[in-house]
Amino acid sequence: MVVGGVLLNAYVVYEMRWAQVPSAPRRLIMNKTFVMAIIIESFYMLAGNIRGLYWSSYVYIAKPWSSQEWVYYNNTLTLALCIVGLFVKIIGMGIMLDGPRATISTAPMVLYLILIDCGGAFSVVGSRAASQTSVPHQDVALAIALLSLWSKIGSSIGSAVFDVIWAEKIPKLLRQYLPENATDKDVKGFFDSVRTIRTKYTFDDPMRQGAIEAYRRTLYYCLVHALALAFVPLIAALFQTNS
Repeated sequence: MVVGGVLLNAYVVYEMRWAQVPSAPRRLIMNKTFVMAIIIESFYMLAGNIRGLYWSSYVYIAKPWSSQEWVYYNNTLTLALCIVGLFVKIIGMGIMLDGPRATISTAPMVLYLILIDCGGAFSVVGSRAASQTSVPHQDVALAIALLSLWSKIGSSIGSAVFDVIWAEKIPKLLRQYLPENATDKDVKGFFDSVRTIRTKYTFDDPMRQGAIEAYRRTLYYCLVHALALAFVPLIAALFQTNS
């Protein structure tokens, strides 16, 4: 994560100071609507990855659903993106929280996916349309490429932040909430593979319930950061213009 941050800053400095043919010409950098679209898209992906990288794994052990029901739940994203913006997504992120933990109730878990995906559908289409219509025709291809680039950068940063939080919190919380007879090998096994929790223990087993509580507590730290970052695209959208 540190190396990635250094390289990203080095790339920006190089583009600004020494690049003979910069990837983003000055006329694009000075285009407020295009820059806001970049911010919206990159922070959308950043917050999204902090929020959802391991969410399906959490659901896999936290709900006594069959594999078929779990797959249907995860495919809600694909269905919703085919059909609703930024404000709706914030609401969706907010209902994932249950005090200092992630929710475990079925209704908020399902509603969260619907709201997140509907909001994302509006956001993605809007920001991409704004980025392309705000630049001259000869810059459309470049605008598409740059928007995609910064979306991937935001996604990568989000994944890196999530991994840091997960690696820091989950082993400690597993040790805290697993039964006293749980060994260090059990903790490592649960950290390495969520399938072990799902297949080795019944839903009501104290080991699985302890793992679920550890997941809920860990995801709280990810969800709070994601919810805060989700306001950045909403604010950026207010600064876009019609030109």
